[in-house]
Amino acid sequence: NIRLVKLADGKIAYELIDKSLENTVIANNTVSNPKASKAINISLSDGSKVWLNAGSSISYPVLFTGTERKVSLQGEGYFEVTKVNLPNGGPVQKFMVEAGSTTTEVLGTRFNINAYNDDNDVKVTLLEGSVALSSGSSKVNIKPGQQAKAQGGGISINNHVNMDEVMAWKNGFFQFDNTRIEEVMNQIARWYNVDVDYPQGVPKNKYWGSIRRDQKLEDVFKVLQESGAHFKINGNKVTVLP
Repeated sequence: NIRLVKLADGKIAYELIDKSLENTVIANNTVSNPKASKAINISLSDGSKVWLNAGSSISYPVLFTGTERKVSLQGEGYFEVTKVNLPNGGPVQKFMVEAGSTTTEVLGTRFNINAYNDDNDVKVTLLEGSVALSSGSSKVNIKPGQQAKAQGGGISINNHVNMDEVMAWKNGFFQFDNTRIEEVMNQIARWYNVDVDYPQGVPKNKYWGSIRRDQKLEDVFKVLQESGAHFKINGNKVTVLP
């Protein structure tokens, strides 16, 4: 009862053909966006939209049934969730995103989740609406403009979030604001599909600024070198030097 289409602008969309669920087996799909790929946009069957960053994947049912809509994310995704009421005037159908051991529960809202395996935490940043985040025995509600960080079963709240930095990947930029070199290189490694090594340890440098993601890798490194970073490049391997 679902048609999967690729739109003229390259977006992926699920269209409901028949609302009847009789004798219907609900399948799960997974979309993976490899490293060195542009962000992709998916429209789910309920009208919710998801953008996937490079090196990310999302699994979801092709049609949402029951009292909740549940998807699973690895990597980074930005969500614009459509508010859906259950039939016959029922309550709002919850939308839940599982990322590792962390669950984000929403009704209808806009938010970003960063949950790459090579990071030590899961970061949920809320742009609009309300979100409940649970990790282990901890559970918090966050407001627009806040970021929740789940690490080791605990959750901390950041009230001073640079939204431009959080959403830069979706808008085609690298955006750094007092950002550690390790985090800078993690973003570059996913976007350009390179391996990064720190044979003499991770430098303490931090960086500010914005770089377009359509730049060649060599040009990105030139900008970082002008800011004091040092690299040695051999094929797809990048060695970070003190």
